[in-house]
Amino acid sequence: MNQHKNLHPIWHILVIVALFFGVQITSYTVFAGTTWTGGDTNITELMNAENWDNGMPTNTNPGTITNATITMTANTTISGTDNICALILGDNAKIKGGYYHFFPLENISNTEAYFNLTLTGNAKMSTRHFYGGQNTTNITPIDDEDYVAYYTFSGNSMLETNGEYHPARGNITSYTILKDNATITCTTDALIRADSRMDIQGGTLKLQWLVNNGTINQTGGTVQIRKNTQDTGDLQGSGIYNLEGGTFNGAKIINNMTFTQTGGVLNVSDIFTVGSGSYNFNGGTFSVKNFVGTLTQNGGIFDPVMGTTISNGYNVGAGTIQVEIKKDADGNLVYDTLSVGETIAFTDKSSIDLLFDASQFSTGDEFTFLTAGNMTYQNGTDATPETLTTDHIASMMSAYDSTFWIPTLTDSTLSFSINPNAVPEPATWTLLALAMLGIGYLRRH
Repeated sequence: MNQHKNLHPIWHILVIVALFFGVQITSYTVFAGTTWTGGDTNITELMNAENWDNGMPTNTNPGTITNATITMTANTTISGTDNICALILGDNAKIKGGYYHFFPLENISNTEAYFNLTLTGNAKMSTRHFYGGQNTTNITPIDDEDYVAYYTFSGNSMLETNGEYHPARGNITSYTILKDNATITCTTDALIRADSRMDIQGGTLKLQWLVNNGTINQTGGTVQIRKNTQDTGDLQGSGIYNLEGGTFNGAKIINNMTFTQTGGVLNVSDIFTVGSGSYNFNGGTFSVKNFVGTLTQNGGIFDPVMGTTISNGYNVGAGTIQVEIKKDADGNLVYDTLSVGETIAFTDKSSIDLLFDASQFSTGDEFTFLTAGNMTYQNGTDATPETLTTDHIASMMSAYDSTFWIPTLTDSTLSFSINPNAVPEPATWTLLALAMLGIGYLRRH
């Protein structure tokens, strides 16, 4: 593809004629080395391309905007001139201003269309809102495509909206890929509508709340949701969320979705409400302050904080409960706690992992980790659950943890106290430290 920083005027004439007569432009760089200022009408210098397959061109190379700034006034839109079109922003390309960017086609309804928007390198798009179509738009996928609009944010690119991120409106369907170190930031909400999809493979998604009625697959990257000012969940909707990797940070989840976690980290600083949906906890790490519903764990690590509550029951299953114990600067014990409203059910595949620095503790240190309406243990899938005992607790602890901590049970509480036989005197800690230093010296010499 030819790269021209300053296109000859004849090229501009040819382009206008081509667009007027509907000729498809398959290879050329637009706005290279120039500044484009939009007016109140639509910018139509989008690249049209043939032979697309699953969001990428097969036989053509649509134009890439590089080293250019496109400034749009209020209510300016970007739209295509054909029912198959693409816009690719490369290094040092910027689009800024405008009330919304309208993809893929302007004022065209009841038709088939395909649109591709790609941001690569350090490309940046800044706008008031990001809308894919309007609420009245009626466009269906063309040929064998699964979606109407495809969006890819890669490299160090950035999409920044001072409003909403709605990649598909009306009946448009969209497929968004966020990867590498790319960033999508919006000050209000993002909406993934029904039959649309978003794959978060890397990068960062920052917003105030997320409504997911489609499918979100997160295998990497970070989703950061600030606690919103509405009386709604930071994550809500009736779609599907698959968390396989990366980190999801939010304050509140109202889950009418099918939410499945097989990996990654899920941090909910306030409340997770199951609602009419389901939470399938099969792997990864889950930390929450308040869980409303029954929590069933089939794997992974449950990481409660100080004051974590589960309103109903908790089936630990083949999972691990992680408990952190430490001392603050004043020597006071600081530790995680868990309160379960109904029954907490352990099995022979459950485990309890205590995280602590043994040198901080001394004889007499103890804490209560768990309170529950009832506590049971099931040894084998066909066995009848029985009342939990300290022997059961010890069997779920590592040999190291059970050497230092002795479990104590009442009808409704589980506590741990330091084993006086396992804690060396302060002078012994000093000797051990000196011994370790000596070993290190001998290894170096």
